[in-house]
Amino acid sequence: MSGEYSLSTLSGSYASLGIARLTAQEETYVQRRTQGINPSAAARAAGYKYPARAVAELSEREDINLAISYMREMQRQVAVQAGAIEF
Repeated sequence: MSGEYSLSTLSGSYASLGIARLTAQEETYVQRRTQGINPSAAARAAGYKYPARAVAELSEREDINLAISYMREMQRQVAVQAGAIEF
């Protein structure tokens, strides 16, 4: 995500997104997911002891899904502004 929106962008938007504060581990998971890493690898990279269990739990959480969607949209907007993709 270098040169794009970062976790500090996400954490600064928690209130406006209507989500509670995420842990550092959850934020790392969100970051890895928005980098295109599959859920199991993202959970391992975030340090979850049982990645499969973590993925099952995280995938059901509205705040995690909202954070991933938000970060992906911010990345899309950066790409559009840079002319990398057309909208």
